[in-house]
Amino acid sequence: MTWLTLLLLGLVMLLVLLVVLQPDSKGMPPGPKGLPLIGNLFDLLWEDSPRYFNRMAEKYGPLYSLQLGLRRVVVINSSHWLTQAFVRQGDMFNHRPRGTVLSFIMGGKGIADAEDQVWRESRRFTLHVLRDFGMGKSSVEAYVNRELHDFLETTQKKVGQPYDVHYDLATSVLNIVWHMFVGERFTMGDKNLKWIVDSLEMSLTLVEQGGFLNYTPMLQFIGTFLKPKAFKVGANVKHRLDYFTQLIADHKNNLDNPDRPFDFMYEYLAEQRKQIEQGRKDIVFTDNQLKWLISDLFIVGLDTTVTTLRWCLLFLVRHPEIEEKLFQELDSVIGIDRHPTYEDRLRMPYTEAFINEVFRYGSITPLALHGNPEETTLNGFRIPKRSWIIGNIYGIHWDRNVWNDPENFRPERFIDKDGQLIRSENVVAFSVGRRNCLGESLARIETFQFLTGMLQKYKFGVPEGHPIPGLGCQCGVTLNPKPFDLLLTERSAKAG
Repeated sequence: MTWLTLLLLGLVMLLVLLVVLQPDSKGMPPGPKGLPLIGNLFDLLWEDSPRYFNRMAEKYGPLYSLQLGLRRVVVINSSHWLTQAFVRQGDMFNHRPRGTVLSFIMGGKGIADAEDQVWRESRRFTLHVLRDFGMGKSSVEAYVNRELHDFLETTQKKVGQPYDVHYDLATSVLNIVWHMFVGERFTMGDKNLKWIVDSLEMSLTLVEQGGFLNYTPMLQFIGTFLKPKAFKVGANVKHRLDYFTQLIADHKNNLDNPDRPFDFMYEYLAEQRKQIEQGRKDIVFTDNQLKWLISDLFIVGLDTTVTTLRWCLLFLVRHPEIEEKLFQELDSVIGIDRHPTYEDRLRMPYTEAFINEVFRYGSITPLALHGNPEETTLNGFRIPKRSWIIGNIYGIHWDRNVWNDPENFRPERFIDKDGQLIRSENVVAFSVGRRNCLGESLARIETFQFLTGMLQKYKFGVPEGHPIPGLGCQCGVTLNPKPFDLLLTERSAKAG
């Protein structure tokens, strides 16, 4: 066999491979043309996925499709079609696609990557316990205020010097969810608290949800573990799960104690025992599932709030005139002699507008990644089975047709002519449907309480000799502001 014959044979095999593997795009939403087998994948090497998806929406509209490697991807860039897919057609679209880096790591455990019975029962149980805990009520607010008090005592030592608030915020917020889910709280500086915070945050920064590796299954193993940080992440995850194993054992030993505290882990283990005693064969409530579920809930409870508050502080530093408006409203409604309550927000429309604008501009969780197990339609377009459905939260929040000037930070866009709050359906920071963020209520309470608590006590500025922090961000599971220092100045006893 000559080299020419081998070459021709190779070309024929390549053509057959292209025909067999090329995803069928007939009847699908419009979108950019791509290379065979590769599609538009290489575009994600040069641009982070939320901004790339948003740029494509400006050309192809609020519903379009892409080929990313062998993945057929449908991107949703409007709140209308997001609600249509994830709420009205939620039975079809509220699934998780297989083959993501997340599923590679978690294997369908926990709640973020779980499917079918595991997801349904875990979600139902989690919502039930959170309601019993008093989510959205004064009982949860009391836990938040206790940690806020300790946080403000810690920040007192940082007055007048350059201060990156990130770690102290993270430890305070983690303590809130730690108490709810495990029944304990750490003191500031506790070594276990530090490595747990580091472990959770490192896991979040390793993978960009819509990034390059998600669409290249063969590269996920190689690419993930070629990152030097990944070895440390793997060790931290194992350490974290081992630590949870010990916590589970301690809780089991104390499960029959009538004076045991109320926390998520005890309630889970009680339900586990109940299902075992009932002789259920399809039991979901296993120790392994509990470890991953707790890990998921900590990540959600930690990162969403900490990232939101860091965006809040960044905009206060950049816009002292906005800070002054916020303080004037705070002073007129509450004063500085009592702590704000979550109920106070109803009389503070500008503060609520500021938080909504932070949710919009920051787009803390920029993408909502879903899947459909069977072929279906959306807006008359064919959606092949096992497509990846990406709700581009960032794109919705930065849609120029909706916001006119999305690049400008302007809380006033949420205030009407009578000075009242405008509630916009186009702010979908926590997504929509049954896969939305379970920690939304807690995140809203924490954001309002910490923001107003800090505003009562401090003015925020730029340390001498430091540049005004920029708006660049790090794109992982969340969009995080890049590290920055601020300068705290105590407010005088007299308002101002």
